[in-house]
Amino acid sequence: MRNKAKRLIQSALNVNPNAQLAQALLKQVQSEQQYETPIKVETSIPKNEDGKAGDRKIIKQNNEYFLFIKVDNRWMKIQLQEVI
Repeated sequence: MRNKAKRLIQSALNVNPNAQLAQALLKQVQSEQQYETPIKVETSIPKNEDGKAGDRKIIKQNNEYFLFIKVDNRWMKIQLQEVI
């Protein structure tokens, strides 16, 4: 019985290389998701008091889209155009 328990412990300690690869890939995906910065489309223009330097927003106005970026405590905007 003791040898059987020993073999079970040894087999549990032997990690499958595919499992190691899967675990490494999972950690990479989780890390990438942590740094993603998804942008949702909004309709109200941000005020200069809102946000911090480097923040960005997509704003839809009159069926046009603008990228707003906070620079030097002010919001700047760029009109977006569809790439065809």
